[in-house]
Formats: sequence, C-alpha cells, structure tokens
Amino acid sequence: LTHFLINEEELAEALKAHAPAILLQVLIPNCTWRAGQSNNKIRKGGMVCIHALLQRRLADAASLNAAFTDLLPIVKSALDDSFSPDNRMIACLILSCTLSELQSEISGDQLREVYPELLKRLDDSNDKIRVAVCEALVMFFKCLPPNWSRSLYEYILRTLFVHLDDPNLEIQQGIYAVLETAIDQDFTTFINEARAAAAKSSHPRLCEELSRKAHTLRASSEEGA
Repeated sequence: LTHFLINEEELAEALKAHAPAILLQVLIPNCTWRAGQSNNKIRKGGMVCIHALLQRRLADAASLNAAFTDLLPIVKSALDDSFSPDNRMIACLILSCTLSELQSEISGDQLREVYPELLKRLDDSNDKIRVAVCEALVMFFKCLPPNWSRSLYEYILRTLFVHLDDPNLEIQQGIYAVLETAIDQDFTTFINEARAAAAKSSHPRLCEELSRKAHTLRASSEEGA
C-alpha cells in the first residue's frame, strides 16, 4: 500500500510534506533487521519504498539529512546481507539516490562512514551489484568537499585502479567513469596514483588516458585561477 501511494502522481505534493515522518516513523523502523523469513520480506518491502520515495524526489535534502543517521545503519546492514542480493542491490540504489540528493548537504564525516561500504561491494559476487556500486561511487565523488582527507582519497583511488583491471567490460567502464569523476578532487594526487597504477596494470592505456585528462583539467584550472 505504501509503495502504491508513493507512486501515485496525484499524491506527490502531499507526500513531500510528510516525507520526513514517512521515512523516520514508517519506513526506516520496518527496515531494521529481525530474524525470520516474513521479517525479511517486510524489510525488503520497506527498502523498496524508500528507494521509490528517493527516486521520485519526494524527500528533499533537509529531510534526508535529518534522517541520515537512522538511514545509514539500515543501508549498511542491507549491503552486508550475504543471503539476499536483492537487498544489497536496493541498498546500493538507496545510497546512490541519497548521495545524489544531498550533494553539498552531506558532511565529510558522513562520507567517511559511506566509502568503506561502497568499496566492499566492488568485490560482490553479483556483477549487477558491482555496476550499481560504480554509479553510487560517482555520486560519492560529486559530494566530496574540498580538502577532504588526502590519505583516504589515495586509498580509494588505489582500490579503484585495481578494479580497473576487471575482466568484465561493463565493470571496467563503470570504474573508469568513477575515476573520471574523482579527478577534480585533487589533480596532483590523482596523476601520481594513475602513474603508479599504470606501471602494474593490465590496462596501462586506461591509466595513462586518465592521467592525461587530469593533466588537462589541472592546466585549465590553473589558467582560470
């Protein structure tokens, strides 16, 4: 019923006004892990509803930011659900939508909690989930504030460059798109990591291509300064 109401076009404006309450009082409590098959179905249904709410942009950035502390543990738990690829996929989609909506509203500290969960899912046994994680990582880099932790940025880049060698072309392309988005955060650090990755990569051409893009963007930035 909740999913039906969320997708009703005529109710969109009314739902926007009540989105914080729907998230915090109805959906998130039903997504908390509890033992039993029936509880798993309720949890999955709640997460599908959260994704629909976010996909239709019925919750604004302020509402999402207020709910983030309660939402993140639910998402993290679902991302680690080894028995349900569906739950892991929905959690990826929820995180991607959340980051897309929050962008500058999300803090650097909140992003520190998010990145380990995304990197873990790059090793998921389901390639569709790995592709979805790439899309979430693109949004992650769009949210990063200036002067975010250089050491964490380097660590994330190194992990991504390892996955750039993935034999699955779709994942390789997804990782490439993530790395392209990551360039703007720190041109010099990116160039250094791309150079180091090229020396041991199965696809050095891709690393070199990304390095050239970083050089070009850095030069443009310096000219515009």
